[in-house]
Amino acid sequence: MNLNYFDVVFLEQEASIKYPDSFAIITAHNPKDIILSKSENQSRNHSLVQSIKETMKLGPCIVGMSKDEKHQELSVIIEGTRNELIALGRKFEQHAIFWVKGDNLELQDCVSMKRYDLGSFRERIKK
Repeated sequence: MNLNYFDVVFLEQEASIKYPDSFAIITAHNPKDIILSKSENQSRNHSLVQSIKETMKLGPCIVGMSKDEKHQELSVIIEGTRNELIALGRKFEQHAIFWVKGDNLELQDCVSMKRYDLGSFRERIKK
């Protein structure tokens, strides 16, 4: 797994987001860590959003990025069961998704199913 996932920070795309108690942060960008063009990533994220409209609750967009902000991936906040959301990550060829429960952030490996505790979600939000 890409070690940069462990140092992720998030940039809110809307002011005053009210976060649900539990949710995942998922992107369709750069499947299997293969860097795609901006247009390819936009198309993949559009497909991600369209694929869940009827089955899960979609929240606002949020950007997952490196601490230096050089690498950024537009993601979406999605409510559903952990298993549903892991399956969605797999469908869009992601190695992992981020899972938030309360203020606890976890990195959830979609392949090995291992979970990694990353601490406070809110402490990783950049305004």
